[in-house]
Parts: sequence; C-alpha cells; structure tokens
Amino acid sequence: DTSKVNDVDSDGDGVLDCNDKCPFDTSKVNDVDSDGDGVLNCNDKCPGVADTDSDGDGVPDCNDKCPDDSMKVNDVDSDGDGVLDCNDKCPFDTSKVNDVDSDGDGVL
Repeated sequence: DTSKVNDVDSDGDGVLDCNDKCPFDTSKVNDVDSDGDGVLNCNDKCPGVADTDSDGDGVPDCNDKCPDDSMKVNDVDSDGDGVLDCNDKCPFDTSKVNDVDSDGDGVL
C-alpha cells in the first residue's frame, strides 16, 4: 500500500514528513528562523548567525576562513606551509616558511 508512505514522521515531532518543513529535525520547533536570514534553523549552516556572504564567494561568513576576499578560496594552502592562502603573504612560495622575516628588514 503506497498511501502509507505519506504517513511517515521521520523525526517523531508529530508532523508527517509530507507536511514537515524539516522532516529530519528532532526538535519540535518546525519553522523557526532564529537569525532572520530566511533559512529555517534545521537547514541553516549557521542558525544563530544571519548567513551573510560578505565576499560573495558562496560560503557564509560564519564558515568562511577568508570572509572579506572572494579571490581567495577557503581552506587552500597552495605552498603547503600551514598558512591558508588568504592569510599567507607569500601563498605560492615554499621557501618562505610561515612567512617569517628572518633578518628583520620587513621583507619576507
């Protein structure tokens, strides 16, 4: 009987999946958007923070390690020195280990 498929309440919140905006959210609060960004908490990557994307790179600021620079891709360390490119003064130069000014002249 296929009609029983519509009678499922996966999260046990008393709302059938076919009517539930968050069918796998175990909280009883079904349509709350606590940060007012238009995304329900159950689908929101950052439910307490509005999902602003300051640099327009498609990554919400709360998850973006480089929130102010769209040219720098999240979590990339091109030269493998342990410093993300967005924070690295020499992102493609492996000889500049951790960007240390070893002689104090202000040049890395």
